[in-house]
Amino acid sequence: MTDVDVSALPRLGLSPHEHSAEQAVAYGLGRHPSMTELGRRTLMWNPALQEALAHLSDYLRASSCLPARDREIAILRHAWDCGADYQWAIHAQTALAAGLTPAEVGRLATEAGGWAPHEAAVIRAVDELHRASQIGDETWAGLRAHYDERQIIELIVLIGSYRTTAYVFNSVGIPPPDGHSPDLPGNTFTFVDRPAG
Repeated sequence: MTDVDVSALPRLGLSPHEHSAEQAVAYGLGRHPSMTELGRRTLMWNPALQEALAHLSDYLRASSCLPARDREIAILRHAWDCGADYQWAIHAQTALAAGLTPAEVGRLATEAGGWAPHEAAVIRAVDELHRASQIGDETWAGLRAHYDERQIIELIVLIGSYRTTAYVFNSVGIPPPDGHSPDLPGNTFTFVDRPAG
C-alpha cells in the first residue's frame, strides 16, 4: 500500500459554488445518477471527460447483458483487488440487493470457495485482469461455458471501467460514504482506522 496522508484527502474537489458554466453543464443537475456527486464534482476538473465517462457508466449500470448478481461479484472482487474503498462500500450494499448474502460479500474478500462454476470463473477473470491485464485459457473456457461473446466482452469492459474509476477515486482520495472502510483481514483500503505502530 502506498503511503498516503488520509487527513489531506480528498486531494481535489469542487464545492457547488466553485464550478464554471461549462462545468455546470457537464454536471447535468443529476442527469447522470450512476456517478456519485463527489465523483462527478471531482471529474468536473475535466468536463468533457466527465461527460464521456458518465455515458459509459450509465450504460453499464442499466445494461441487462449480465445478471446483476454476476456483475456485482465482478465489481466487488475488483474493488477488493484494487483496495477501492468507495467502490467496496457502495457495492457491498448493491450486491445484497442483487441477491448476494452478507456471507458471500465477505467471501469476495478471501480466496474461499463455495461459488457456482461460472461465478468462480468471474472471480478468476477479475484477478487475472488485475494481475496481468488478460484472461488465461482455463478461465476463458470457464466463462465460455456460461456466457456468450457479448457477455464476456461486457464483463471485461465492466471490470476495466471500474479499474479506471478506482484509479481516480483512490488517487484523489474519495472516502467511503461513512468516511471509514471495513478492516477486513488482508485489506489494502485507505480509510481504515489502523492502530499506530
